[in-house]
This record gives sequence, C-alpha cells and structure tokens, in this order.
Amino acid sequence: MTAPTGKPVGRPKGTRKGVMLTEEHRDKIRKSNIFSNLIQHAEGKKDLSPTQVQVGLALIKKILPDLQSVQISGDEEKPFVVEHKLTEAKETFLAAIAQSDDTSGTGEDR
Repeated sequence: MTAPTGKPVGRPKGTRKGVMLTEEHRDKIRKSNIFSNLIQHAEGKKDLSPTQVQVGLALIKKILPDLQSVQISGDEEKPFVVEHKLTEAKETFLAAIAQSDDTSGTGEDR
C-alpha cells in the first residue's frame, strides 16, 4: 500500500515490530556498570530509584536470556551429561556476585 505521496506505508515485509538491538548495543550494555550498580544497591551500598532499578533490569534482560526449567532424565547405565557454556556477560555477573560474597563474609545478617 502506498500513501498519496507515492511512498510506501508501514514497515517493509519481513521486518520485526519494535527496535532490534545490534551487537554493538549489547556490547555497550555488557561494558556498562549496570551489574555492579544493581549489586551495590542490593547490598545497601548505593541508593537507586525504583526507575533506575527497572531500567537496569530491563537492559540486563536484553543481554541475558530468561532462565528456563529443564528436567533431564536417563537410566543408570547411560546417564546424560549436560554441559552449559556461559556467555561473557553471565560470567562477569557471576564473578561479581562471587567477589561481593567473598568480601562481605562477616557472618552477620543485614
């Protein structure tokens, strides 16, 4: 369909609705300090507004997939071996959590 000006109306066929993030966008999110800010906020070391927390979580969802429940079963003679490879962003996030656990190991509840 075309408009009276002769220009096509709407988006081209085969394109997705909404904004598509490029790998460059994902790299910028990974390299930002979103993870550390959210961790510091959770530990009570940094104040963030509810909007900042929501935006941070939304950006993380753009680079980390949602977790899914998976049940794998097998017999005793031939059990399954499952390997899971973490992405660099997940490794960075998990390392930051482990590091914060190591440095805050006072044994006291907050």
